[in-house]
Amino acid sequence: MPGKRRVLFVGCGDYGNRGCEAIIRSTVNILSEIDPSLTYTASCLDVEKPVDEPDCRIRWRPHCANSVAKFSPAWWKYRLRYGTGSWKHRMFHTQLSELKNSDCALEIGGDLYTLDYGTLGQFVCQDEALLSLGKPVFLWGASIGPYDADPAIEQMMSEHLNRLNLVFARETVTASYLASIGVIGNVRLVADPAFTLKPAQPDLPPEISELLSDGAVGLNLSSLAGKYRKDQGDNWAQLAADCARALLDAKIGPLLLIPHVISDMDNDHAFLSRIADEFSGERSKLAVLPGNLCAAEYKWVISKLRIFIGARTHSTIAALSTGVPTISIGYSTKARGINQDVYGNLDWLIPVDDLTAEVLSEKTRAIAAAESRVRETLSEQAPVMCDRAREAGKILLGYLDGK
Repeated sequence: MPGKRRVLFVGCGDYGNRGCEAIIRSTVNILSEIDPSLTYTASCLDVEKPVDEPDCRIRWRPHCANSVAKFSPAWWKYRLRYGTGSWKHRMFHTQLSELKNSDCALEIGGDLYTLDYGTLGQFVCQDEALLSLGKPVFLWGASIGPYDADPAIEQMMSEHLNRLNLVFARETVTASYLASIGVIGNVRLVADPAFTLKPAQPDLPPEISELLSDGAVGLNLSSLAGKYRKDQGDNWAQLAADCARALLDAKIGPLLLIPHVISDMDNDHAFLSRIADEFSGERSKLAVLPGNLCAAEYKWVISKLRIFIGARTHSTIAALSTGVPTISIGYSTKARGINQDVYGNLDWLIPVDDLTAEVLSEKTRAIAAAESRVRETLSEQAPVMCDRAREAGKILLGYLDGK
């Protein structure tokens, strides 16, 4: 193994999104198991403040687009170095400066290369800027596309993705789609690194521990998921409350509402707490998990549930990887792909447009009736997904070693 190396993470958000935290922590563990000397820098476009990072292997570099006064000495120096078409270098100045001192860049956003968030262009531009340094740029554990609604974007993305050194597709659906648009030679089928994240037991309020002991059903719904319905989330909060009511009425177990993204702009805990307020007289049967747990602690709680229903992708990965029968509320490629690879079918996926209290109640009763069979499937498939995720680390470091 060569000397000490550094990996640059770009693309992912901060730890307010526990899915982003799960990706970063599990990626570091996967790579460090192979090469313990590796260090990591994270510099992501929407992270502009220092991150409180307990892992000494990871250093955060807040994003700052470089801007200098026109005709100043720094401006002329910049123009002489990069020419007039240098906006990419200004926009991604932080990431470029970090890549100069790193061995490779990993785009680790998960589903940033879909059309779900309207931010595809900035990540493509970031890739192009990073590739200009001549160092390897990898797309890591990604769901990609589809872009078939816009043939021009599809052609552009085919050409762009072929320029990346390797594309690590986290589901077969993504790998198959990439093959259909001519992205084949640099694609490796893996699994989301978060399948390998180890749970960590948190300190919990007594009422939460009691619900878990009583065989709680977990429910994760977010305000974000409602925006992907055809009605764009009209009455989404009421539908979420109706779903909670239906689950309680099904009498499969008490209900634990589980947040997985807690940020200023997108806060599952605030959303779920408003739902819980409608059940103030039934709090012995329903509670909201605190919003201050880390990704590994949320995974531990989820692993103790009887059944889990989740809209956030990494909340469902926490359940699937620990053998908990899981129903996904999906709105994109990632939910379909992960369910297909784990279950071998889409029986336990509810598209967000199809979600009603009645549909959820019926599907939850069905998975409860099939609990033993589903747990057996997950006990077989979870290790397969973990092996795929770890294999990605071997492939990546093998590429850097020239193997």
